[in-house]
Amino acid sequence: MSASDLLLVTALVAAASCIQGAAGFGMGLVVAPILTLIDRSFAPAPVILAVLPLTLLVAFRDGAHLDRRGLAWAIAGRLPGAVLGAAAVAALSQHALALFLGLAVLAAVAVSLVTPRVRPTRGALVGAGFASGFMGTTTSIGGPPIALVYQGSEGPTFRSTLATYFAFGAAISLAMLALAGQLGAHELRLGALLWPGVAIGFLLSRPLTRVLDDGWTRPIVLSISALSALMLIGQELL
Repeated sequence: MSASDLLLVTALVAAASCIQGAAGFGMGLVVAPILTLIDRSFAPAPVILAVLPLTLLVAFRDGAHLDRRGLAWAIAGRLPGAVLGAAAVAALSQHALALFLGLAVLAAVAVSLVTPRVRPTRGALVGAGFASGFMGTTTSIGGPPIALVYQGSEGPTFRSTLATYFAFGAAISLAMLALAGQLGAHELRLGALLWPGVAIGFLLSRPLTRVLDDGWTRPIVLSISALSALMLIGQELL
């Protein structure tokens, strides 16, 4: 990789890390499609290797506001969702799955715009965790279901809980990739190239959190969720 490519990658990762550090999620959505245009080897393992330390940093920074009870229910739902997702990948058309899930997220965003905010109850969290595990396994986009459930929460609670949830999911994904032989020395080197951008983006995100916490968390969550769904649908249709 040339010096100019490395500078571009660092800038892209810094921008995406700043978005996730401030908004709570969205890094993989923003950076993965662009990085794969530079080098297809960046996805999935190197991107996940970059997401993991970022989620840990955000979880540590906002840890005092973590919704521990809600997190436990979401993780409980994620495990069977991931198992079913793996079975679906083996049995069903990836194209049909991606289109269906993209449309489902768009429908959830539309419902959120015209109905009262969803409360993070036990049932909602287990259901969102299940959907997140299923979507994450089948399409690599698992953030919107959990984000939509927590959209009415205060910014620090939203960021801390989602960061801890995503850290758990990233660790599981890396373990599965390692078992599948998709996490070796090459992927580790590419992941390490992304860490400076992660550090820069995380540091830049702190001032931005104050802006988003002033009533902007919910609009940002709905916007990123809708964008992820549109990108997923567009990827399958083009």
